[in-house]
Amino acid sequence: MRKMQALTSADVNDHKVEPDAPKLLRDLHLWEFRALRDLMICGLLAGLAWVCFEFRGVLIPIAIGFVAAYTVNPMLVYAKREWKISRIWMIVFIDIVLVLVTAATLVIVVPRLLSETERLLEKGPVYLDALAVRFDEQLGEKWQERLRQNLTNLPQGAGDVMNMVLGAAENVLELFIYGVGSAFYALCAVALIPVYFNFFAWKFDSIEMFLKNLIPEQHQATFLRIGKRMDTTIGQFLRGRLLVIAAMIFMFSLAFWLVGIPYWFLLGVFTGILSFIPYFAFVGCVLAVLLTWADAITGNSTMSGSAILLWPILAYSIVQLIEGWILTPWIQSQSLQMNAVTVIIILMIGGAIGGIWGLLLALPGFDCLRILWDELFVPRYLGTKPVSEGRN
Repeated sequence: MRKMQALTSADVNDHKVEPDAPKLLRDLHLWEFRALRDLMICGLLAGLAWVCFEFRGVLIPIAIGFVAAYTVNPMLVYAKREWKISRIWMIVFIDIVLVLVTAATLVIVVPRLLSETERLLEKGPVYLDALAVRFDEQLGEKWQERLRQNLTNLPQGAGDVMNMVLGAAENVLELFIYGVGSAFYALCAVALIPVYFNFFAWKFDSIEMFLKNLIPEQHQATFLRIGKRMDTTIGQFLRGRLLVIAAMIFMFSLAFWLVGIPYWFLLGVFTGILSFIPYFAFVGCVLAVLLTWADAITGNSTMSGSAILLWPILAYSIVQLIEGWILTPWIQSQSLQMNAVTVIIILMIGGAIGGIWGLLLALPGFDCLRILWDELFVPRYLGTKPVSEGRN
Protein backbone atom coordinates (compact mmCIF):
# COMPACT_ATOMS: atom_id res chain seq x y z
CA MET A 1 0.00 0.00 0.00
CA ARG A 2 2.84 2.36 0.89
CA LYS A 3 4.54 1.46 -2.36
CA MET A 4 1.41 2.30 -4.30
CA GLN A 5 1.11 5.61 -2.45
CA ALA A 6 4.75 6.38 -3.18
CA LEU A 7 4.25 5.58 -6.83
CA THR A 8 1.16 7.67 -6.87
CA SER A 9 3.02 10.63 -5.36
CA ALA A 10 5.84 10.19 -7.81
CA ASP A 11 3.39 10.01 -10.66
CA VAL A 12 1.71 13.17 -9.41
CA ASN A 13 5.03 14.97 -9.09
CA ASP A 14 6.04 13.79 -12.53
CA HIS A 15 2.72 14.98 -13.86
CA LYS A 16 3.22 18.40 -12.29
CA VAL A 17 6.61 19.02 -13.85
CA GLU A 18 5.61 17.58 -17.19
CA PRO A 19 5.19 20.43 -19.69
CA ASP A 20 1.87 20.99 -21.33
CA ALA A 21 1.47 19.60 -24.79
CA PRO A 22 1.68 22.30 -27.48
CA LYS A 23 -1.60 23.39 -28.95
CA LEU A 24 -2.47 22.52 -32.48
CA LEU A 25 -2.62 25.38 -34.95
CA ARG A 26 -6.36 24.99 -35.38
CA ASP A 27 -6.87 25.36 -31.60
CA LEU A 28 -5.07 28.73 -31.33
CA HIS A 29 -6.94 32.03 -31.14
CA LEU A 30 -5.93 35.01 -33.23
CA TRP A 31 -4.63 36.96 -30.22
CA GLU A 32 -2.20 34.12 -29.41
CA PHE A 33 -0.12 35.04 -32.48
CA ARG A 34 2.29 37.80 -31.43
CA ALA A 35 2.37 39.56 -34.80
CA LEU A 36 -1.42 39.63 -35.08
CA ARG A 37 -1.76 40.73 -31.46
CA ASP A 38 0.65 43.63 -32.00
CA LEU A 39 -1.19 44.55 -35.20
CA MET A 40 -4.51 44.56 -33.33
CA ILE A 41 -3.06 46.80 -30.61
CA CYS A 42 -1.74 49.24 -33.22
CA GLY A 43 -5.15 49.23 -34.91
CA LEU A 44 -6.91 49.95 -31.62
CA LEU A 45 -4.52 52.82 -30.89
CA ALA A 46 -5.04 54.23 -34.40
CA GLY A 47 -8.82 53.95 -33.97
CA LEU A 48 -8.62 55.69 -30.61
CA ALA A 49 -6.55 58.49 -32.15
CA TRP A 50 -9.13 58.88 -34.94
CA VAL A 51 -12.02 59.06 -32.45
CA CYS A 52 -10.14 61.68 -30.41
CA PHE A 53 -9.52 63.71 -33.57
CA GLU A 54 -13.18 63.57 -34.61
CA PHE A 55 -14.34 64.66 -31.14
CA ARG A 56 -11.55 67.19 -30.63
CA GLY A 57 -14.04 70.00 -30.06
CA VAL A 58 -15.25 68.27 -26.89
CA LEU A 59 -11.92 66.78 -25.83
CA ILE A 60 -9.71 69.88 -26.18
CA PRO A 61 -11.13 71.70 -23.09
CA ILE A 62 -10.87 68.45 -21.12
CA ALA A 63 -7.28 67.97 -22.28
CA ILE A 64 -6.35 71.55 -21.36
CA GLY A 65 -7.86 71.12 -17.90
CA PHE A 66 -6.01 67.84 -17.41
CA VAL A 67 -2.68 69.26 -18.62
CA ALA A 68 -3.09 72.24 -16.27
CA ALA A 69 -3.79 69.88 -13.35
CA TYR A 70 -0.83 67.72 -14.36
CA THR A 71 1.39 70.81 -14.46
CA VAL A 72 0.55 71.95 -10.91
CA ASN A 73 0.37 68.45 -9.38
CA PRO A 74 4.03 68.45 -8.20
CA MET A 75 3.28 71.69 -6.35
CA LEU A 76 0.26 70.09 -4.68
CA VAL A 77 2.27 67.02 -3.68
CA TYR A 78 5.11 69.16 -2.30
CA ALA A 79 2.72 71.38 -0.30
CA LYS A 80 1.05 68.35 1.26
CA ARG A 81 4.33 66.60 2.08
CA GLU A 82 6.37 69.57 3.33
CA TRP A 83 3.80 72.08 4.57
CA LYS A 84 0.96 69.70 5.53
CA ILE A 85 -1.50 71.69 3.40
CA SER A 86 -4.32 69.57 2.04
CA ARG A 87 -4.81 69.28 -1.70
CA ILE A 88 -8.20 71.01 -1.72
CA TRP A 89 -6.92 74.11 0.12
CA MET A 90 -3.92 74.36 -2.17
CA ILE A 91 -6.26 74.21 -5.18
CA VAL A 92 -8.33 77.04 -3.68
CA PHE A 93 -5.14 79.08 -3.22
CA ILE A 94 -4.13 78.46 -6.86
CA ASP A 95 -7.62 79.49 -8.02
CA ILE A 96 -7.37 82.76 -6.07
CA VAL A 97 -3.93 83.48 -7.55
CA LEU A 98 -5.21 82.76 -11.07
CA VAL A 99 -8.20 85.07 -10.55
CA LEU A 100 -5.92 87.87 -9.33
CA VAL A 101 -3.48 87.37 -12.22
CA THR A 102 -6.35 87.34 -14.72
CA ALA A 103 -7.81 90.51 -13.23
CA ALA A 104 -4.42 92.25 -13.32
CA THR A 105 -3.97 91.15 -16.93
CA LEU A 106 -7.38 92.52 -17.90
CA VAL A 107 -6.66 95.83 -16.16
CA ILE A 108 -3.02 96.39 -17.15
CA VAL A 109 -2.07 94.25 -20.15
CA VAL A 110 -5.26 94.01 -22.23
CA PRO A 111 -5.87 97.80 -22.53
CA ARG A 112 -2.32 98.28 -23.79
CA LEU A 113 -2.72 95.46 -26.32
CA LEU A 114 -6.07 96.82 -27.49
CA SER A 115 -4.63 100.32 -27.82
CA GLU A 116 -1.71 99.19 -29.98
CA THR A 117 -3.96 96.89 -32.02
CA GLU A 118 -6.41 99.74 -32.66
CA ARG A 119 -3.57 102.04 -33.67
CA LEU A 120 -2.19 99.40 -36.03
CA LEU A 121 -5.61 98.93 -37.64
CA GLU A 122 -5.99 102.68 -38.07
CA LYS A 123 -2.59 103.04 -39.71
CA GLY A 124 -2.97 99.88 -41.77
CA PRO A 125 -4.57 101.68 -44.76
CA VAL A 126 -1.86 104.35 -44.58
CA TYR A 127 0.83 101.68 -44.69
CA LEU A 128 -0.86 99.97 -47.63
CA ASP A 129 -1.17 103.25 -49.55
CA ALA A 130 2.49 104.01 -48.97
CA LEU A 131 3.46 100.53 -50.12
CA ALA A 132 1.25 100.90 -53.19
CA VAL A 133 2.93 104.18 -54.10
CA ARG A 134 6.38 102.68 -53.53
CA PHE A 135 5.72 99.63 -55.69
CA ASP A 136 3.81 101.61 -58.30
CA GLU A 137 6.97 103.56 -59.04
CA GLN A 138 8.78 100.33 -59.94
CA LEU A 139 6.00 98.04 -61.20
CA GLY A 140 3.48 100.59 -62.42
CA GLU A 141 2.92 99.23 -65.91
CA LYS A 142 2.66 95.65 -64.73
CA TRP A 143 0.06 96.45 -62.05
CA GLN A 144 -1.93 98.67 -64.40
CA GLU A 145 -2.10 95.89 -66.98
CA ARG A 146 -3.25 93.40 -64.33
CA LEU A 147 -5.87 95.90 -63.12
CA ARG A 148 -7.19 96.29 -66.69
CA GLN A 149 -7.46 92.51 -67.00
CA ASN A 150 -9.38 92.29 -63.75
CA LEU A 151 -11.75 95.06 -64.86
CA THR A 152 -12.56 93.18 -68.07
CA ASN A 153 -13.52 90.13 -65.99
CA LEU A 154 -16.14 92.03 -63.97
CA PRO A 155 -19.80 91.01 -64.53
CA GLN A 156 -21.47 93.09 -67.22
CA GLY A 157 -25.19 92.19 -67.23
CA ALA A 158 -27.80 92.62 -64.50
CA GLY A 159 -28.07 88.85 -64.07
CA ASP A 160 -24.35 88.51 -63.46
CA VAL A 161 -24.43 91.34 -60.95
CA MET A 162 -27.39 89.75 -59.11
CA ASN A 163 -25.65 86.37 -58.96
CA MET A 164 -22.53 88.00 -57.61
CA VAL A 165 -24.50 89.87 -54.92
CA LEU A 166 -26.40 86.74 -53.88
CA GLY A 167 -23.19 84.73 -53.71
CA ALA A 168 -21.53 87.39 -51.58
CA ALA A 169 -24.58 87.55 -49.27
CA GLU A 170 -24.53 83.77 -48.87
CA ASN A 171 -20.84 83.84 -47.99
CA VAL A 172 -21.41 86.62 -45.45
CA LEU A 173 -24.27 84.66 -43.85
CA GLU A 174 -22.16 81.50 -43.63
CA LEU A 175 -19.31 83.49 -42.13
CA PHE A 176 -21.67 85.09 -39.59
CA ILE A 177 -23.11 81.70 -38.53
CA TYR A 178 -19.61 80.24 -38.26
CA GLY A 179 -18.46 83.22 -36.19
CA VAL A 180 -21.41 82.96 -33.79
CA GLY A 181 -20.84 79.21 -33.38
CA SER A 182 -17.12 79.68 -32.80
CA ALA A 183 -17.74 82.42 -30.25
CA PHE A 184 -20.27 80.25 -28.39
CA TYR A 185 -17.85 77.31 -28.38
CA ALA A 186 -15.02 79.53 -27.12
CA LEU A 187 -17.17 80.87 -24.27
CA CYS A 188 -18.21 77.34 -23.26
CA ALA A 189 -14.62 76.13 -23.40
CA VAL A 190 -13.36 79.05 -21.31
CA ALA A 191 -16.09 78.39 -18.74
CA LEU A 192 -15.47 74.62 -18.60
CA ILE A 193 -11.67 74.59 -18.47
CA PRO A 194 -11.52 75.82 -14.81
CA VAL A 195 -14.10 73.18 -13.85
CA TYR A 196 -12.05 70.42 -15.48
CA PHE A 197 -8.86 71.78 -13.93
CA ASN A 198 -10.26 71.78 -10.39
CA PHE A 199 -11.73 68.29 -10.78
CA PHE A 200 -8.56 66.72 -12.20
CA ALA A 201 -6.32 68.51 -9.68
CA TRP A 202 -8.52 67.30 -6.80
CA LYS A 203 -8.75 63.69 -8.03
CA PHE A 204 -5.28 63.37 -9.56
CA ASP A 205 -4.05 60.79 -7.03
CA SER A 206 -7.20 58.72 -7.53
CA ILE A 207 -6.78 58.89 -11.31
CA GLU A 208 -3.17 57.72 -11.00
CA MET A 209 -4.21 54.80 -8.78
CA PHE A 210 -7.06 53.88 -11.13
CA LEU A 211 -4.74 53.81 -14.14
CA LYS A 212 -2.16 51.80 -12.19
CA ASN A 213 -4.75 49.18 -11.25
CA LEU A 214 -5.64 48.72 -14.91
CA ILE A 215 -2.13 47.44 -15.63
CA PRO A 216 -1.60 43.69 -15.10
CA GLU A 217 0.71 43.02 -12.17
CA GLN A 218 3.35 41.24 -14.28
CA HIS A 219 3.65 44.32 -16.54
CA GLN A 220 3.45 47.04 -13.88
CA ALA A 221 7.21 47.47 -13.50
CA THR A 222 7.68 48.08 -17.24
CA PHE A 223 4.70 50.40 -17.62
CA LEU A 224 5.55 52.38 -14.49
CA ARG A 225 9.10 52.85 -15.76
CA ILE A 226 7.76 54.05 -19.11
CA GLY A 227 5.28 56.35 -17.36
CA LYS A 228 8.01 57.82 -15.19
CA ARG A 229 10.19 58.58 -18.21
CA MET A 230 7.26 60.17 -20.06
CA ASP A 231 6.28 62.13 -16.97
CA THR A 232 9.79 63.52 -16.68
CA THR A 233 9.94 64.44 -20.37
CA ILE A 234 6.49 66.03 -20.68
CA GLY A 235 6.62 67.69 -17.27
CA GLN A 236 9.99 69.32 -17.89
CA PHE A 237 8.92 70.44 -21.37
CA LEU A 238 5.58 71.99 -20.33
CA ARG A 239 6.71 73.66 -17.11
CA GLY A 240 9.96 74.80 -18.65
CA ARG A 241 8.34 76.28 -21.77
CA LEU A 242 5.71 78.12 -19.72
CA LEU A 243 8.39 79.77 -17.59
CA VAL A 244 10.46 80.56 -20.68
CA ILE A 245 7.41 82.12 -22.40
CA ALA A 246 6.76 84.44 -19.44
CA ALA A 247 10.40 85.55 -19.45
CA MET A 248 10.49 85.92 -23.25
CA ILE A 249 7.37 88.11 -23.33
CA PHE A 250 9.00 90.47 -20.83
CA MET A 251 12.39 90.51 -22.57
CA PHE A 252 11.05 90.93 -26.12
CA SER A 253 8.76 93.77 -25.02
CA LEU A 254 11.63 95.49 -23.18
CA ALA A 255 14.09 95.02 -26.06
CA PHE A 256 11.67 96.27 -28.72
CA TRP A 257 10.80 99.28 -26.55
CA LEU A 258 14.46 100.17 -25.96
CA VAL A 259 15.32 100.24 -29.67
CA GLY A 260 12.19 102.22 -30.59
CA ILE A 261 10.21 99.63 -32.55
CA PRO A 262 6.54 100.61 -33.07
CA TYR A 263 3.87 98.48 -31.39
CA TRP A 264 6.59 97.11 -29.13
CA PHE A 265 4.23 95.63 -26.54
CA LEU A 266 2.02 93.90 -29.10
CA LEU A 267 5.06 92.49 -30.89
CA GLY A 268 6.70 91.47 -27.61
CA VAL A 269 3.68 89.50 -26.42
CA PHE A 270 3.17 87.90 -29.84
CA THR A 271 6.83 86.94 -30.24
CA GLY A 272 7.06 85.64 -26.68
CA ILE A 273 4.02 83.38 -27.16
CA LEU A 274 5.47 82.08 -30.43
CA SER A 275 8.61 81.06 -28.55
CA PHE A 276 6.64 78.13 -27.07
CA ILE A 277 7.35 76.46 -30.42
CA PRO A 278 11.13 76.34 -30.96
CA TYR A 279 12.44 78.60 -33.76
CA PHE A 280 8.99 80.14 -34.41
CA ALA A 281 9.81 83.38 -32.58
CA PHE A 282 11.67 84.45 -35.74
CA VAL A 283 8.25 85.31 -37.22
CA GLY A 284 8.00 88.09 -34.63
CA CYS A 285 11.39 89.44 -35.71
CA VAL A 286 10.23 89.58 -39.35
CA LEU A 287 7.06 91.42 -38.33
CA ALA A 288 9.12 93.87 -36.27
CA VAL A 289 11.27 94.68 -39.31
CA LEU A 290 8.23 95.09 -41.59
CA LEU A 291 6.34 97.34 -39.17
CA THR A 292 9.44 99.45 -38.53
CA TRP A 293 9.93 99.85 -42.27
CA ALA A 294 6.24 100.67 -42.84
CA ASP A 295 6.39 103.24 -40.04
CA ALA A 296 9.51 104.78 -41.56
CA ILE A 297 8.19 105.17 -45.13
CA THR A 298 5.07 106.93 -43.80
CA GLY A 299 7.18 109.43 -41.86
CA ASN A 300 6.16 108.21 -38.40
CA SER A 301 9.60 106.92 -37.38
CA THR A 302 13.04 108.47 -37.13
CA MET A 303 14.73 105.27 -38.30
CA SER A 304 16.08 105.14 -41.81
CA GLY A 305 18.41 103.12 -43.97
CA SER A 306 20.14 100.16 -42.40
CA ALA A 307 18.83 101.02 -38.91
CA ILE A 308 15.38 99.71 -39.94
CA LEU A 309 16.90 96.27 -40.40
CA LEU A 310 19.63 96.47 -37.77
CA TRP A 311 17.77 97.41 -34.58
CA PRO A 312 14.92 94.84 -34.70
CA ILE A 313 17.35 92.02 -35.55
CA LEU A 314 19.76 93.16 -32.83
CA ALA A 315 17.00 93.24 -30.20
CA TYR A 316 15.73 89.83 -31.28
CA SER A 317 19.22 88.30 -31.33
CA ILE A 318 20.11 89.52 -27.83
CA VAL A 319 16.92 88.03 -26.37
CA GLN A 320 17.52 84.74 -28.20
CA LEU A 321 21.08 84.58 -26.86
CA ILE A 322 19.81 85.05 -23.31
CA GLU A 323 17.16 82.39 -23.89
CA GLY A 324 19.53 79.88 -25.47
CA TRP A 325 22.50 80.28 -23.13
CA ILE A 326 20.85 81.13 -19.80
CA LEU A 327 17.10 80.51 -19.61
CA THR A 328 16.75 77.15 -21.35
CA PRO A 329 19.79 75.48 -19.70
CA TRP A 330 18.77 76.84 -16.31
CA ILE A 331 15.01 76.23 -16.45
CA GLN A 332 14.60 73.34 -18.87
CA SER A 333 18.01 71.68 -19.07
CA GLN A 334 17.38 70.71 -22.74
CA SER A 335 15.06 67.87 -21.69
CA LEU A 336 14.21 66.71 -25.23
CA GLN A 337 17.81 66.16 -26.39
CA MET A 338 17.17 66.90 -30.10
CA ASN A 339 19.24 68.78 -32.65
CA ALA A 340 17.87 71.68 -34.67
CA VAL A 341 17.26 69.71 -37.89
CA THR A 342 15.28 67.03 -36.05
CA VAL A 343 13.19 69.66 -34.26
CA ILE A 344 12.31 71.44 -37.52
CA ILE A 345 11.35 68.19 -39.28
CA ILE A 346 9.17 67.08 -36.35
CA LEU A 347 7.46 70.48 -36.21
CA MET A 348 6.72 70.39 -39.95
CA ILE A 349 5.20 66.90 -39.65
CA GLY A 350 3.20 67.89 -36.57
CA GLY A 351 1.90 71.05 -38.22
CA ALA A 352 0.88 69.15 -41.36
CA ILE A 353 -1.02 66.56 -39.32
CA GLY A 354 -2.59 68.59 -36.52
CA GLY A 355 -2.25 72.28 -37.38
CA ILE A 356 -1.50 74.52 -34.40
CA TRP A 357 -2.12 71.70 -31.92
CA GLY A 358 0.23 69.50 -33.90
CA LEU A 359 2.93 72.16 -33.59
CA LEU A 360 2.39 72.44 -29.84
CA LEU A 361 2.39 68.70 -29.15
CA ALA A 362 4.83 67.47 -31.80
CA LEU A 363 8.02 67.56 -29.72
CA PRO A 364 6.80 65.92 -26.48
CA GLY A 365 4.71 63.50 -28.54
CA PHE A 366 7.73 62.44 -30.58
CA ASP A 367 9.80 61.98 -27.43
CA CYS A 368 7.06 59.78 -25.94
CA LEU A 369 7.07 57.65 -29.10
CA ARG A 370 10.83 57.39 -28.81
CA ILE A 371 10.47 56.19 -25.21
CA LEU A 372 7.91 53.56 -26.28
CA TRP A 373 10.26 52.39 -29.03
CA ASP A 374 13.14 52.15 -26.58
CA GLU A 375 11.17 50.35 -23.85
CA LEU A 376 8.92 48.02 -25.87
CA PHE A 377 10.19 47.41 -29.39
CA VAL A 378 13.95 47.43 -28.80
CA PRO A 379 13.96 44.69 -26.10
CA ARG A 380 11.42 42.54 -27.96
CA TYR A 381 12.67 42.70 -31.54
CA LEU A 382 16.33 43.74 -31.24
CA GLY A 383 17.16 41.87 -28.04
CA THR A 384 18.97 44.78 -26.36
CA LYS A 385 18.27 46.58 -23.12
CA PRO A 386 16.39 49.91 -23.02
CA VAL A 387 18.49 53.05 -22.81
CA SER A 388 17.21 53.71 -19.28
CA GLU A 389 18.59 50.36 -18.09
CA GLY A 390 21.80 50.79 -20.04
CA ARG A 391 22.50 54.04 -18.21
CA ASN A 392 22.13 52.28 -14.89
